[in-house]
Amino acid sequence: MTTATPTATPPPPPLGHAHHAPPDHIRAFHKKLQRAGPDAWPEDIAVLDFDQYDASADDPLRRFPEYHRKRLKLEATLSRDHLDRVFSRFEAVAGGGVPLGAEDAGDVPVFTHDSVPGLQILPSLLPIRTQSSLLTTLLTVALDDTATHRNNLHAHYSIPSPCSFFSSPPDTILNPLDPTVHKPLTLSQALTKKLRWVTLGGQYDWTLKRYPTTTPPSFPGDVADLVTGCFPAVTPQAAIVNLYSPGDTLAPHRDISEASTKGLVSVSVGCTGVFVIGCDGEEEVLGVKLRSGDAVVMGGASRWAWHSVPKVLGGTCPAELEAWAGGGGGSSQWEGWMKGKRINLNVRQMWD
Repeated sequence: MTTATPTATPPPPPLGHAHHAPPDHIRAFHKKLQRAGPDAWPEDIAVLDFDQYDASADDPLRRFPEYHRKRLKLEATLSRDHLDRVFSRFEAVAGGGVPLGAEDAGDVPVFTHDSVPGLQILPSLLPIRTQSSLLTTLLTVALDDTATHRNNLHAHYSIPSPCSFFSSPPDTILNPLDPTVHKPLTLSQALTKKLRWVTLGGQYDWTLKRYPTTTPPSFPGDVADLVTGCFPAVTPQAAIVNLYSPGDTLAPHRDISEASTKGLVSVSVGCTGVFVIGCDGEEEVLGVKLRSGDAVVMGGASRWAWHSVPKVLGGTCPAELEAWAGGGGGSSQWEGWMKGKRINLNVRQMWD
């Protein structure tokens, strides 16, 4: 096992910069990919696609476009034996995985790319069974604990505590806080399109773009152990779970509200998403296809980089995950729900 060495991270931009608009070249890159077809990228943009990685070949990068071959580097590998122990511990606690057989996989490569210093990309980090257990702990255990972990619906609806989104009847009504502005919402409508994010640990204020000064709720222990087992340099203290459907986007932004300079860990489950990232003041911008189970670590200069999700590709969720329906306690109505969803777990350390 060779471990990825964290790169030095520059000081964060001033908190006031959280409201700044992205540079024109990053916004243009994002919009170009947003408008592109699912398989027809603009000719002047080479989207990094690790489906082209061939670990068994003498030259594993031979299928990549020359642009990426010159810039990609295999920085490290994570031991499969070590990862299997981490995943087994997590699955034993989280449970709720779909019934799958053993998966045969080798060590996980850790790539860097010269276009974005400090960025680490780990294709196929999480096996399907671990992804399924992660869905269960995020979307039933954490999501249901609405008194601890807030979601975007809290701003406009009265959310019971607890609220079992996947095991309650789909026609359960969530009443609006202001009926003159919003209509009642069923759980079915919420899970189909309206639920967009859940916060874990430190509860980020999206309007003020800062964390409350009060003591934050505890970060879920099983998720923390999973993250630190893979990335020991990071202590999970806050996370945002984003839920995407095809057609959804995330505009270019920077995560600069944390005092810690430790890397930001992002894990994808479900449909493939296109991830865009570029450092402030740099002309090079990178687009990456992130598939189910892939992870990235934004460390070094990339910790404060602009990043976005211009596109989610429908119909790309692994078939094995489509059977997930709430981790065993959910209604059969939700079997197949993941077919049109991308779940992104974005973990950060708030302070050192």
